[in-house]
Amino acid sequence: MPHKTLDIARDTTLYMAAAVFILMGGTGLLTYWLGIDYPLRSVLLPDNALAVLLVGVGLLALMLRWTVVHRFVAGILLLHMTYLLAHNIIAGGREAGFSWLTGDVRMGSLASAVLMLVAFCLLVGVGRRSGRWLWGGVGSLLLCISLLALLRLFLPGGEVAWTLNNASSPLLGTFLAMLLGAAMLLMAIGVDRPQPRMGGLALGAGLFGVLLSCSAWYVLNWHYQEDKQLHASHLLDNLQYNAEQVVSAQLLLALRMAERLEALGLSPDEVKRGGYVETYFGDSPGVQAIGLWDDATWAWRHSRSDQAAQWLSERSDEPDVVSWLQLNFPQPRLMLVDSRQSRMALLVTLLPSTGHRLVSSLDLAVLLQEELRVQLGTYRVRVSRAGEPLIDMQAPGRTPGDLEYPMVARRHIGLPGGLQLTLDVVPDSVGDMLKAGLIPGGVALSGLLLSYLMAFSLGLAHQRQTDRRSLWESEQRYRSLFAYNPDAVFSIDPQGKFVTANPTCALITGLPIERIVGTHFSQLVLTGEVERVQAHIVNTLRGETQRFEVAIVSQVSNPCLLYVTCLPILVDGVTQGVFGIAKDVTEQHRTETRLRVLERSVEASINGILIADATQADCPITYANTAFQALTGYREEELIGRNCRLLQGEETDRETVALLRSRLAEQRDCHVTLRNYRKDGSAFWNALYVSPVPNADGRVTHFVGVLNDVSERQAYEDRLTHSASHDALTGLANRGLLEDRLIHHFALSQRQGCTMAVLFVDLDDFKPINDSLGHAIGDRVLVEVASRLGSVMRPGDTLGRLGGDEFVALLPDTPHDVQAEMAKRLLKLVARPYRIDHHELHLSASIGIAVSSDAIEQPMELIQQADMAMYRAKKQGRNAYQWFTRDITSRVNERLVMRNELQDAIDGQRLELYYQPLYDSAHQVASVEALLRWPHPTRGFVPPSEFIPLAEETGQIMPISRWVLERACLDMRLLDTQGLEGFKVAVNLSPVQFHRAGFLETLRETLARLSFPANRLELELTEGVLFNDAEEAVEILHALRRMGVDVSIDDFGTGFSSLNYLKHLPISKVKIDRSFVSEVTHSADDASIVQAIISMAHHLGLVVVAEGIETAEQHSLLKEYGCELFQGFLLARPMPLAQLEVLLRAGRQEKQVVRYHG
Repeated sequence: MPHKTLDIARDTTLYMAAAVFILMGGTGLLTYWLGIDYPLRSVLLPDNALAVLLVGVGLLALMLRWTVVHRFVAGILLLHMTYLLAHNIIAGGREAGFSWLTGDVRMGSLASAVLMLVAFCLLVGVGRRSGRWLWGGVGSLLLCISLLALLRLFLPGGEVAWTLNNASSPLLGTFLAMLLGAAMLLMAIGVDRPQPRMGGLALGAGLFGVLLSCSAWYVLNWHYQEDKQLHASHLLDNLQYNAEQVVSAQLLLALRMAERLEALGLSPDEVKRGGYVETYFGDSPGVQAIGLWDDATWAWRHSRSDQAAQWLSERSDEPDVVSWLQLNFPQPRLMLVDSRQSRMALLVTLLPSTGHRLVSSLDLAVLLQEELRVQLGTYRVRVSRAGEPLIDMQAPGRTPGDLEYPMVARRHIGLPGGLQLTLDVVPDSVGDMLKAGLIPGGVALSGLLLSYLMAFSLGLAHQRQTDRRSLWESEQRYRSLFAYNPDAVFSIDPQGKFVTANPTCALITGLPIERIVGTHFSQLVLTGEVERVQAHIVNTLRGETQRFEVAIVSQVSNPCLLYVTCLPILVDGVTQGVFGIAKDVTEQHRTETRLRVLERSVEASINGILIADATQADCPITYANTAFQALTGYREEELIGRNCRLLQGEETDRETVALLRSRLAEQRDCHVTLRNYRKDGSAFWNALYVSPVPNADGRVTHFVGVLNDVSERQAYEDRLTHSASHDALTGLANRGLLEDRLIHHFALSQRQGCTMAVLFVDLDDFKPINDSLGHAIGDRVLVEVASRLGSVMRPGDTLGRLGGDEFVALLPDTPHDVQAEMAKRLLKLVARPYRIDHHELHLSASIGIAVSSDAIEQPMELIQQADMAMYRAKKQGRNAYQWFTRDITSRVNERLVMRNELQDAIDGQRLELYYQPLYDSAHQVASVEALLRWPHPTRGFVPPSEFIPLAEETGQIMPISRWVLERACLDMRLLDTQGLEGFKVAVNLSPVQFHRAGFLETLRETLARLSFPANRLELELTEGVLFNDAEEAVEILHALRRMGVDVSIDDFGTGFSSLNYLKHLPISKVKIDRSFVSEVTHSADDASIVQAIISMAHHLGLVVVAEGIETAEQHSLLKEYGCELFQGFLLARPMPLAQLEVLLRAGRQEKQVVRYHG
């Protein structure tokens, strides 16, 4: 069978299989969503229907090559099956619980596992060979499973266990599995061949047949299930009637027994009563015990067994039963009193004359088993009460089975006496169900087979029609190619004569087609070309393709040059002639000659020439001559395909580039001069001429650019322009350019509302340099100054020289803090030494700052104001800067004055050390703390909080710290000489000094030089020391510990240092900040914090110092908390060394703490 026929048969099967899956699955889901209940059971449960639908959609998408769709469907199916399999494993089977997705019974584990493999196949597809092998393997597995299942359906004893646990409908599940296996095998076959089209009619016929066959199967299956349900309903009617009769008869027997006992009276004859009881037991097999009950006591009891008597006795003792027995029932009444034995009931009958109750225990299972008589046929009946089974009835001779079959019908009935029962009807065997299911299945299979044959036949007919159409179209295309080809197309027989020729042959030769056909080719070619052409034709007849150029005789023009391609004409493998295509290349040959001449001319040009393709978006370079390559340094292969912007750089003028691009967009000539860059990064000035090149239709296809290197001319022009606006000595902006920039920036700042600053820089004492060393040295100094000042200018700033040693800096959009920072940097730069030849010169500068404001109308006023501010800076001592604004200058002056006065105090050693003692719990002086004091001649004592931050910022803290350390050590040595030896001194250490390189070496050198023991020195650090480079700080602290110097943490609790570092710090004590101590007696929060600090420090082995103690209550409370050392005004104020000596000497003489308030 041809491949196309096989492919049509394959595609027909696959399309119909996909339609079956989609239709069956979709119908199952639709009936579930619409709430349509089948008479007995669903054809497909919801989970099964969803899986079938997904498989059908996946197959259809794979056939139509909808990659995204079939992978998406495969993913959903894989997730669905994974969930079902996991749920079954966790729940212990599909029967336990319901599906979370549909709320119905889940699919079986075996089917879920197999469908997981199917989902993986859909995900992989059949594009690769490994995928096709996978499809074939899974398809074969499905076929084997379905064939085994089909056999087991009809084998005794084994069919039900498979079909009912893994499919909704036994035959349908088996059929779908077999159909899916066959479809997967077909999908793996023939996918590498082009698939024929079946046609819409064939597909429609197949789809209609599937719809009709499936509908017939649904209708017949529905009818079968309704018939089974109708039979079950009739059976339930008979059962209900017989049960009512049985219970009514039992109630009547109880009533008669009561009447007999009532006739005997209160003292009956026990022999006669016993006879009545035996007769009652014989007539009522369900009665297990009987007794006469009177007001919570038994008059007498009889039973079939001791167990029955015990049950009756136990029930009569229950309060609920007693209350119920005391009720007056006109008729016998049943009561179910034991929830553990649902089959047992109490039957109570009232004796009206005596008020006694005849109470019987009734076994409902025995009663119904013995008394119910119904023809069950092929059904089995289960009777239950409150969910507990009573009896299981089936026809005589039927073997009871262990399998659970689908329930056919259920009914809840109420019997006389108040008894409620449930009747369930189920099939007695699955054989009848399977046999009845064969009829709908056979009808559906027959319909599908007929539909397949019809669709296959229509597909074959469509393919035949398609083949005929393709053949006709191919012939028409060949005729069109032959007749309308712009080139000459012809055929020649083995003798060299023309057999066919198209109209182009007539146009080229000037001969009509009738004259060409039958003419030997030698009549058209030039005489000298005949042998060469003949050789090419011979080679073509041998089966070789030939290409050559030949000149022919034309009746309409001079000889034409043709480019000929000859192909052999093969019929059944035998060469029958030559097929030729000839292209007139006469004009092309002339053009190529002209282009060679032009190309050589361009190559020989000394100007750089390039050609760019205008038809492409980025206008890539298509040609660059040798001069262009030499000019730019790029090789031709580095240029071709790239845009000319590769020559641009940072200093290329953007406005010129924009002009060039606009002209190119307008397809106009353009001449610009711009700064370009060579491959090595060197710049050159390029005079560029660009012209568009239109084609025959007037459309621009290329741009031609001519480059000239005009760097020397441009450099000369730049020098002229620069000299007109810049200072000849320093290269800075001259007065004219400076004023232009000032006017521009001033107007811009006025419009934008920003601040512009003018810095007037004047060198201090520059004139002596010129006078002593000469103007040549002075000029070199000015050049160096200009270079240093220019190095800190920002983009947009302007630095100019007014003349002499005066410089002006224009700083647009500059806030006040940036102005000050800039001034400081300029002062530092100017103050650096100047090494000119063998001279080392030192200079300083004074800077005046003027800031723009709305009050200034003329920009030049800013230079005047800056000049005035500069003179004020000179009056203040030079090497300084000053704002013109009065408020700002006052603050700067105050800071500058304090800095200068502090420096004077340092230089004049006018700083003083005071000492404040630290007391232990026994009121003994344990150590002292050195505190820095600055007695100002006019302001008095300046608070450390004012001058210490300034000293740290200006660097003056370093000499101060060295002086404090040395002074403290010397003072302690002095106390030693006075007999007050052994006291430890604590010195506050600045973070700046702590982190300064060489701190440890300086400390060792100082202690060694002063011969002061390291163990008597204590350094107090704030928590801020750990803020910057905490690891380095820890290393320094360890080094101090190794030296023997103690370290304490001052102001503890106010910083943010890590407690993780604190536990590793080699410190000896912590000082609680005075802010906590001051409120410890008033604030519970502060008291808690203090206690926490003390507790934490003690756990870490640290001594705790409380500073800032001012009241006795604070002192007492902190001592109670466990603080070891105390410091504050209450105990002693900071004092000079002399007063400290008096205090210590008095303490040693009197052996007590002297409070000092000096």
